[in-house]
Amino acid sequence: TEDVVLEYISARYTCLSLHGPAAQALLTAVAGPPAAEVGRMAGTHHVLEIAGQRVTAYRWDECGVPGVRVLVPEAAVGEVAAELARPLGGLAAPAGALASASGGGVPTEPDFRGRGIGWLAFNTARVEAGTPWFHIDFGTDCLVHEVGRGLLEQTVSFTKGCYLGQEIVARMQNLGHPKRVLVQLKAGDDRLPLAGAQVLDESGDVVGAVTSSAVSPLRGNVAVALAMVKWGRHASGTVLQVPAEGALVSAVVGWSPSD
Repeated sequence: TEDVVLEYISARYTCLSLHGPAAQALLTAVAGPPAAEVGRMAGTHHVLEIAGQRVTAYRWDECGVPGVRVLVPEAAVGEVAAELARPLGGLAAPAGALASASGGGVPTEPDFRGRGIGWLAFNTARVEAGTPWFHIDFGTDCLVHEVGRGLLEQTVSFTKGCYLGQEIVARMQNLGHPKRVLVQLKAGDDRLPLAGAQVLDESGDVVGAVTSSAVSPLRGNVAVALAMVKWGRHASGTVLQVPAEGALVSAVVGWSPSD
């Protein structure tokens, strides 16, 4: 019912992310009091100013801890990233270093510990948390109920009224279940199954495929993975098998949308 014009702007923006218990406080220290509203509801967008640049921020928990995404104009990425890292002592500061939001030599509240991370650390944390990524763990051929409770809660409203696709989403929510679901698998050692590897049940039948994997330092340096598996093989505690480094490795379902 609105008279709007849609414009594709993704190519003109870069997404920076903050992850950790102090993500909201760090954003507020840099962007001022208006940023305090960002953490209240996932997905709600807020326009802020950082390093003299207008940016858009919203809460998005991807790593099992509070998270914030900041959409920054491409030309200003360096300035905004440096300003976000200033209370930490810079992107390359040691993880245990203590820095003050004031930037001075004497720590004042709030104090922050943190550092910049790359894809490996981020991907490990989000696989540990069971967070699926579009075009990696699911695609346009998936129903929203297939990709996990966390994503469902952050992206779908069952009270907002009519929208395209509402009927099948509501029917799945109230009357049935999907044929397959994304689950988290935990192996017993560090042998790493690769994306695309088949997942087998106790009878040797193929019941799914691995979509992402990582070695988890927080779980004793064992392999963890996300996999799309058939309904009925998805319950927590189910023992499945995956090929990893030339052998079949037992893996236990540790998380599923029904948990």
